Amino acid sequence: MRLWLVLFAVLLARAQQGPAPDLSLLSRIKGKVAENLRRLPNYTCTQTIVRSLRRKPSAKLQRLDTVRLEIAYVGGKELYGWPGSGKIDQSQITKLVGGTIGNGDFAVLPSSIFLGESAKFRYQGESVLEGKPSVRFDYAVPRLASGYQLQSGATAAIVGYHGSFWVDPESLDLMRLEVAADDIPGGLKLASAIDRMEYDHISIGGTKFLLPRGAELDITDSLGSVSQNRMRLQSCHEFVGESALSFADIPAESFVAPSKPSLAKLDLPDDFSMEIGLDTAIDSASSAVGDAVQATLRQTVLADGEAVIPKGAKVSGHIARLERRAGLFQVDLAFDSLDLKPGHADLSQRENDVTGSSLEPLIFRLDHVKLARGTRLLLRSRLVKSEDHDPVRQ
Repeated sequence: MRLWLVLFAVLLARAQQGPAPDLSLLSRIKGKVAENLRRLPNYTCTQTIVRSLRRKPSAKLQRLDTVRLEIAYVGGKELYGWPGSGKIDQSQITKLVGGTIGNGDFAVLPSSIFLGESAKFRYQGESVLEGKPSVRFDYAVPRLASGYQLQSGATAAIVGYHGSFWVDPESLDLMRLEVAADDIPGGLKLASAIDRMEYDHISIGGTKFLLPRGAELDITDSLGSVSQNRMRLQSCHEFVGESALSFADIPAESFVAPSKPSLAKLDLPDDFSMEIGLDTAIDSASSAVGDAVQATLRQTVLADGEAVIPKGAKVSGHIARLERRAGLFQVDLAFDSLDLKPGHADLSQRENDVTGSSLEPLIFRLDHVKLARGTRLLLRSRLVKSEDHDPVRQ
């Protein structure tokens, strides 16, 4: 009886370990991922994220908004910026976008899993993924070795994670990578966070590289509400910077377009309002948060009886909000640049509120919103004061 019990225990342990792979298979897969990451050039892509919300398990998934960003992979790091802004210099995506958002899909997570020493792998054998042959592994990364951070409101925590990945049995290229958070602290009020990346070969500078063309992020809170993000990459191209650039410590100015001429003589009033007309049409069916927006000043701005901003000046910025909730569409525009002939003034350090021409907020009880070219809006700009109450001037 004792012999039978011992033999049963051995067989059970082997069954739990899964089928035994070729001892070199995992090493070759990790080597292939490392080679692909090393080969990646410094590049930028347009990232489009469709965000949706299911308020409770029985409810329908409702689309909230679409966000469009420029993402740069430079020296093994990810940087973000607004399309058309001329700079990609923000390492923290949450500084640009509120709500449910994620990053790390392009470099941080794959590097942590495949290039680190902390992940534990378990071979699951051959399988079929979307009709294609594949090989699957499961893995787990403990919290103490993890850089995976979840944040909810002002609360953040590093958590461990686990998941699976599938590779092509011939090329050993990644096909899919799944990541699920472990042991989420109760203070975050989150039940789960799951990230899925679908890999494909994307052309950059005429050469094919393996990248997560699409990704899906599902976050469920403690009340059962599910936030879903669906990401796609487009328009990838190689980033060419200064030849003397060192990537050991990436200077933000290396990714900033040449500065516009300074208007030292232009002294904007601390507070002013101006009527503008949209030069860029906005359509909730096709526009996205982050899309560039431009408008034209319709009337000269006066201060102490003198013209300080002439009619015809251009203000530029981006869509900051284009969200539908509870049957209402809310539109926010963020203008951060004022262009005159022959120069430029920075509005980014000012509070700039945009309303309808009759001061009403841009909130619409509609399923579909269109703001045509020429739509009249009111831009109210106020100089931000520092903690010691002195104005902050640029």
